[in-house]
Amino acid sequence: MRDPQDLSVGKYLQQERERKGLSLEAVSQATRISSRSLEAIESDDFISLPAPIFIRGFLKTYASFIGLNPTRLLPYTKRRPESSAFQLPKGSSLKKGFPGEFGCSRSPSSLLS
Repeated sequence: MRDPQDLSVGKYLQQERERKGLSLEAVSQATRISSRSLEAIESDDFISLPAPIFIRGFLKTYASFIGLNPTRLLPYTKRRPESSAFQLPKGSSLKKGFPGEFGCSRSPSSLLS
C-alpha cells in the first residue's frame, strides 16, 4: 500500500476501494456512476469527465460509498487545475494537509470516517 502523501485524489480513492475489496463494477452499480467515469477518476483523467459540478458530485458519492468523509475530500478539488489531475500543490503532502489555497488543513487519513 502506498503512502497517502504520494497519491492524487483519484489514486487515493482507488487505493481505498481496493483496500476494502470492492470492484469498480460493484461501486458503479451501487453509486450509479458509470464504470468509465470511475476509471477516469481513478486515473486522474478529469478532463474526460463532465463539468466540475458533476465531478464533485461523483467524488462525493464515490467517497461516501467507500467509507470516506466526502466533506473532507471535496476541498481538495475546488478548482480544476491546468492538467487533467487534481494534484497537490508543490511542497505539500497529504499527511500534513493542503495549504489554505484549498481551504483544508486536514490529512487524507482523516478522510476515513
